[in-house]
Amino acid sequence: MKQKMTIKQGLKKLIQMVMTEKWLFIWSFVFMAITTVLKLIDPLIIARIIDFSVPNNDLRDMFNYGTLFIVVILLCGLLNYLQIIWMAKLGVRIVTKLKFKVFNHLLYLPIKWFDKTPTGELLSRVESDCQRVTELFSNFSVSVLGNLLFFIGMFSVL
Repeated sequence: MKQKMTIKQGLKKLIQMVMTEKWLFIWSFVFMAITTVLKLIDPLIIARIIDFSVPNNDLRDMFNYGTLFIVVILLCGLLNYLQIIWMAKLGVRIVTKLKFKVFNHLLYLPIKWFDKTPTGELLSRVESDCQRVTELFSNFSVSVLGNLLFFIGMFSVL
């Protein structure tokens, strides 16, 4: 009789694995939050230039805000890079732990189980599931959390 893990149980185990590397997750989230704030500052700087500097023909003010705009974009890019790297690092560490647990479990299964299960299917399943977890931490979480924070920030600014 096979016992299937529910989505709730799977997420609970995944969250437990993330909590073992909580500092990587926290710093990634902090970088994401700062990047979101910086992305919200960009339109405000441009609005300041268009609304005040251009009508007053104040080139010095335009240059100052233009420089600030470039600094904000560069800082945003750097923090975004760090956030992606740290989130990918988190994903790799979690996948490594997950593979260790799965292969450790496979070592203690009875030989009869391996007679019924093709080896290629077993390895393919482990690798594809671990690849999905890696994608979750590298692409999906960055996009969803980043866009959610950006939406909340835009709503707050408006």
